Amino acid sequence: MSINIKLHQHTLRRSVSCHGIGLHTGRQVRMTIKPAAENKGICFYRSDIANKPAIPARMEQIVDTTLATTISNGQEKISTTEHLMAALHGAGIDNATIDIDSHEVPIMDGSAGPFIHLLQKGGLKKQRALRKVLRITKPISLTQGDKSIRIEPMPGLKSAAP
Repeated sequence: MSINIKLHQHTLRRSVSCHGIGLHTGRQVRMTIKPAAENKGICFYRSDIANKPAIPARMEQIVDTTLATTISNGQEKISTTEHLMAALHGAGIDNATIDIDSHEVPIMDGSAGPFIHLLQKGGLKKQRALRKVLRITKPISLTQGDKSIRIEPMPGLKSAAP
């Protein structure tokens, strides 16, 4: 198994839109994913609210993981973000602006598949800035009840292929 790591940041070549039902609200949701400038990251904008508040999709913005991943800017929230975020990551998109007219990402078919298809329609655009990566410099462990994880530094890259 070869590992293909993109050194540069990427965004969409053109905007793409979809609509669907919110899993927990049952409401129609319209969403547009747009290209964004280098180093902007992924950011949601609530178009259903007058001032279109920004909600950055960053780990420290996570406020709840009960039945869905919910992020917040301290006032407004976006929930059920996990499948869209997985699709953005899987497609190699570092920077995107997401306009959404609800507090919940549409569930589509319950997987990341429809979002991957949508992102493929938008195309990938290489940006000049280098991608930011996380480097593990010391062992990290976390245990909660009978579950645990341990991450250790390793020089270079190694495939997890069997």
